[in-house]
Amino acid sequence: MRVPLVGGAYQSRSLNMNAQRCVNLFPEVDKTSRHVIGLYGTPGKVLRLTLPTSPVRALFTGETYLYAIGGNTAYYIDTNWSATSMGTLNTSTGVVSIDQNLTQLVLVDGTNGYTSTLPTGAVTQIADADFTQTPSRVTVFDGYAIVDNVGTEKFYISAINDATSWDALDFASESGKPDDILSLIADHRELILLGAQTSGIWENSGNSDFPISRKTFLEQGCAAKHAVCKADGGVFFIGSSDRGDSIVYRLVGYNLERISTHAIENAISGYSTISDATAWAHEEEGHTFIVFTFPTGNATWVYDIAASAAAGQPMWHERAYMNQATSALGRDLASCHAFFNRFHVVGDYNSGKIYTLDLDTYTDNAEYIKRLRSFGTSVDNRVYEVSMTDPVKCVLLGGDLKTTKGVDRNFHHRLQVLMETGVGLVSGQGSDPQVTLRYSNDNGHTWSNELWGSAGLYTGGGGNLGEYQKRVIFRRLGTVKAEFE
Repeated sequence: MRVPLVGGAYQSRSLNMNAQRCVNLFPEVDKTSRHVIGLYGTPGKVLRLTLPTSPVRALFTGETYLYAIGGNTAYYIDTNWSATSMGTLNTSTGVVSIDQNLTQLVLVDGTNGYTSTLPTGAVTQIADADFTQTPSRVTVFDGYAIVDNVGTEKFYISAINDATSWDALDFASESGKPDDILSLIADHRELILLGAQTSGIWENSGNSDFPISRKTFLEQGCAAKHAVCKADGGVFFIGSSDRGDSIVYRLVGYNLERISTHAIENAISGYSTISDATAWAHEEEGHTFIVFTFPTGNATWVYDIAASAAAGQPMWHERAYMNQATSALGRDLASCHAFFNRFHVVGDYNSGKIYTLDLDTYTDNAEYIKRLRSFGTSVDNRVYEVSMTDPVKCVLLGGDLKTTKGVDRNFHHRLQVLMETGVGLVSGQGSDPQVTLRYSNDNGHTWSNELWGSAGLYTGGGGNLGEYQKRVIFRRLGTVKAEFE
């Protein structure tokens, strides 16, 4: 009997309904059948440099350089991964928002605003007395640097292509409903102002007094100011309104599409704070991933646009860093992203380390990645969990389970896990990679001890590193009480 070894994450409020996890694996979906045909390992991380100050608060790609904020210091980074200081900010923690106009880099840190003359000018605080007091987000729209003012409905615009020059009268309010502006982003030459409960979409009308005017109004706000990003023709954010929060939306044009599942919404609702969430997007071989990290929840959830379209339903997976001492899983290391010199570059939320993502790297900066998939069997309350931590290629292709039915119990004789292997290490950890299996007889509430099976990459006596398909077989897996007698 085929079992759903390959699939996305869907862990329901009741594990008895659904207990699927998909950690550090992402689904590949056949467009014709709309079935998941395999799980690939998520990218590993390669260390490129460590900034002298930490943590990494922002990354931004310019025409020539990569720009990074580490602690209270701004840096430009060249293609040899050499970082040079550009000056300091007045804060050392929290997300920094960055954009650029024709000649300037523009930064805000929740307290002050800063500019740098491109490409490598010193970062200096905006000194104009008319500049707003507490900007937390910046976007450049038709040459205007636009910022919010935390705790108000107001947004402010700079002189065109000059973020050092501001006029106290160049502001407007998103007053469709009296809720504060939480975030803002320019997309498709429109300005999207996301409030706590509602949002407005504005355009450049060319008015000589104030060039930005409202175009339409949305009855949906956002829950986390820094968890707003754009990709694949849309804007993604965590919703919030007077009806509730925790639904993830994609805004295309003026239409809102719910992309989260009940399982994802259950997870988000369970975090005590979601206002500190962040989001960024990256593309890998046709997959566009929207990465949401919840620092308080210590979790990272990823929406796969391409897989969702192919499957006809939202496809999500988890990304997690494994504590090397305890094996506990927590949020992914990456706090921010930029695409620079054809590399996906990410910054470490807990240090000054800057990595590149690589699908052919099987560690997080030489530390083990745990890849895990749990799934039910549909014949009884048995849930299986398959995992691997060795630093080797991990592609799961399917599973087969042999059971027989007794009077009131099901006998689980054999589970076969089909994998693509053949890429490992010639010695040490990873030369004989192990697949770990646990099972639960109560839908994932409690678990058995671990069972171990070889993925078949032995290297002794010449080895068989070219064994590109392997069936890992687990036998004598006990009995489970039948659901219905």
